[in-house]
Amino acid sequence: MILKICLQCNKKFISPHIYRKLCSKPCSDLYKTGRSLKITVENFWNKIDKNGPLILDTPCWVWLGKPGKNGYGSISDKGKRIYVHRYSWILHFGVIDNLHVCHKCDNRICVNPAHLFLGTDADNIRDAMTKNRLKKPPLIRGESQHLSKLTKEAVIEIRQSYPNVTLQNLANKYGVSKNAIHNVVHRKTWKHIANTIDNSADSGTIEDMPTITVSSCCGTPVEWKEEQKGESVVFTPYCLTCQQTCNGVVK
Repeated sequence: MILKICLQCNKKFISPHIYRKLCSKPCSDLYKTGRSLKITVENFWNKIDKNGPLILDTPCWVWLGKPGKNGYGSISDKGKRIYVHRYSWILHFGVIDNLHVCHKCDNRICVNPAHLFLGTDADNIRDAMTKNRLKKPPLIRGESQHLSKLTKEAVIEIRQSYPNVTLQNLANKYGVSKNAIHNVVHRKTWKHIANTIDNSADSGTIEDMPTITVSSCCGTPVEWKEEQKGESVVFTPYCLTCQQTCNGVVK
C-alpha cells in the first residue's frame, strides 16, 4: 500500500497502485472535466491571430484552424462541435440561449467580440440579405425535372379531358401510369399549372409571377403562396418569418 495525495481534493489516500493519482471516481470526473475545459480554452487561443484585417476600426481576430464547408471555424467543447465565433462570445459574455451570433465585419472566421452581435432568426435573415448571402435554390419542377414525361400542355389537356376520358385511357395515351394521371387530375402533382392555357403576362404559374424581394411587414424574404379558387389558381405574397400573407415589395 502506498500513501498518496489526490490531485483534485488534495486529501491523503492509500492505494495499492503506483500510478493512481485520484482518490475516487467523483474526483476523477471533476478532474477530467476541469482539464477538458482548460485544454479547450488553450486550444482556442492558440489558433487565434489578433492581427487580422482592419475592419470597423479594429482588427479581426482570425481563426487559424481549418474552416468547414460553410466557411465557419469550429472547436470541440465537452464532446460537441461549436462554432468558434459562438465560443468566443460565450468566453467573453456568457450564455447565448437560442440566439444567433452574427458578424458585423462579415468575416466568418473572425472571433473578435467587438465584431459580433446577438440576433434573432429575423435579425439573422435580414443581416444575410443585406450582405447578399441569402441565396434561394432554384425551384425545379414540372418539365424542368429530367424524369418528367408530361408537359404543361399535356397536363392541361388531361385535366380538361377527365372525367369524359377514363384515367386508364389517359395513362395509355400519355405513356404514364394510371396513378400518375390520378395525381395530375386531383392536383397532387403539377400544382403550379392552372387548368387553362393563358398566354397573357400572368399565365397562372409561379415562374411567370413578378419577383418579390422582401415583405412589407418585417422586411424579410417572401415567396408566392398558391391557392386554388374554383378553376383558377391565385398567388399571394407569403412572409416566411411572420408566417402570414402580406404585401410584398416587387423588384
